[in-house]
Amino acid sequence: MFDFDNDGWRDLLVVNGHILDNIPLYHPEVKYAEEKVLYRNVGDAVFVDATKTQNAGFRSPRVGRGLAVGDYDNDGWQDFLVSNNGEDAQLFRNDGGSEPAAAGNHWLAVRLVGTKSNRDGNGAFLKLTAGDFRSYDQVKGGMSYCSAQDPRIFFGLGKHERVDTLEIRWPSGHVDVLQNLPADYFLTVQEGNPEAKAVRYAQRHPK
Repeated sequence: MFDFDNDGWRDLLVVNGHILDNIPLYHPEVKYAEEKVLYRNVGDAVFVDATKTQNAGFRSPRVGRGLAVGDYDNDGWQDFLVSNNGEDAQLFRNDGGSEPAAAGNHWLAVRLVGTKSNRDGNGAFLKLTAGDFRSYDQVKGGMSYCSAQDPRIFFGLGKHERVDTLEIRWPSGHVDVLQNLPADYFLTVQEGNPEAKAVRYAQRHPK
């Protein structure tokens, strides 16, 4: 699950592919290579199938296995890499800011550096507040088969341009609270240090 349109609601991406390469011999209606599926979270526990809004490369049947989500070009929109059985991997660039429904949406990315806790902050809980908006996440080591995610935690903020508070509960038990943070920045937070390092990267779009 990741917020591919940065509206504050985490969406669901499913990579498919049957485990048996000869499954059509036993079930002709079932295919070995299958289509990926993207479900858009529209809030109130409702997901809608947004697969057909994606390009042909996304919809082309593959024998998907691993899925790694991360912002490889540092533009604040999470991309993803799919490893396919017996085929080349596929890297999908998320140009979400160009989609009408996502235009003007903001984000915040957080990288944790533990001191008393483990170096990557695995197991830390994060709570973000922006006006009446609340979002929660946890730092985890892995998410999919033989895949490592971007170690940064991404929060879609919708139209909120600032974050009121970011609370981090570290595995050591220490709690850091950062206040009045700007949107659309990458933050590095060291455990026990109330001053976060904020950076924004220059964008280089493909020709």
